[in-house]
Amino acid sequence: LSDKPKEEWIIVKDTHEPLVSQSTYDIANRKFDSRKMQIVPGTFDNIFQGLVKCPNCGKSLVIKYNNSKTMERIFNCSTYSHHGKKFCSQHRIDYKELYEIVLNDIRKNAESVDIDVDRLVESIMTNLAKEELDERKGVKEKLSQLEKKKVDLDFKVERLYDDWLSKMISENNFQRILSKTQEEQKCVENELNELKARFEEDSTPEEYNIRKWVELIGKYKEITELDKEMLNELIDKIFVYEKEIDDEGGLYQVVEIHYNFIGNCQDIVLNYDL
Repeated sequence: LSDKPKEEWIIVKDTHEPLVSQSTYDIANRKFDSRKMQIVPGTFDNIFQGLVKCPNCGKSLVIKYNNSKTMERIFNCSTYSHHGKKFCSQHRIDYKELYEIVLNDIRKNAESVDIDVDRLVESIMTNLAKEELDERKGVKEKLSQLEKKKVDLDFKVERLYDDWLSKMISENNFQRILSKTQEEQKCVENELNELKARFEEDSTPEEYNIRKWVELIGKYKEITELDKEMLNELIDKIFVYEKEIDDEGGLYQVVEIHYNFIGNCQDIVLNYDL
């Protein structure tokens, strides 16, 4: 077989018992392809590579270092890092803090499978169905805002061309403003596409998927640390929201851990001292 070119291979599927389920295989391959990154010897290996996302623009959060002597690692939105606050906000969170949040959430969920499994599955299905309705409402409102912004930017470009043709602005100013506006249009378009995909997909998990998750998470009751393989097996994505001020003047931040097979179980709210 090894002497034959791949296009001449004869492949017959589903003739042997698989070592892993097709769904687990597909998840692993999809994540492997999307998170390939060559690690340079002596550099930091980010076990969250490709997992931590900005819920607003959909881009990954990348690791930066603060200015202290300890050089602490901080996650920041890549759109904010590259294009500034006009296109997105920081969505800043400390690497160690996120590590502890994820570790504790996996432990908590793993311990929950010790109760009646049927009751747990039913409870998860009920909670997720409600959250799905709330999320779709929020996504729909955000889509409406972005559609309006897209129309405004298109009109801005048209007006800019009119001003240029009328010689109301110079060639240099025209090119500068046009480039900046087109960059903003691209960011809005990307965010629109991301939200439309989320809105159109039927993301409420079936009972089979919830039972698969219960089986999977139950293996991690005794974990004391995280590694990349564990995270890729358990987690689809992690959304880190921007810090906000609540009605009582307190600072808080929401983190969503979306697990494979079931999505987000429960929002994690972090409170900070001002």
